[in-house]
Amino acid sequence: MNTQKVDFAIVGGGVTGLWLNVLLARAGFSTIVIEKTALGIQQTLASQGMIHGGVKYSLSGFVNNHFYTLKNMPARWTKCLSGDDPVDLRNVKI
Repeated sequence: MNTQKVDFAIVGGGVTGLWLNVLLARAGFSTIVIEKTALGIQQTLASQGMIHGGVKYSLSGFVNNHFYTLKNMPARWTKCLSGDDPVDLRNVKI
């Protein structure tokens, strides 16, 4: 059996796992993504590519940390798609 030593093993090849892989690799860490099927097939595909701004987390009348974390995601996604973010998605066809 072959072994490989890495700094981080990322379990799951969805958008979150792949995003984390890029950020860690750019920070100089060695990584491996472990996915039992194809990349982006399960939850990423099931989410229909939606990135929301956290509104659903404030519907209860209480604004929590999820809301504050997610409210900037649409703007961040736009930066990624234009190549102005560490995760450069300029070449992604949408």
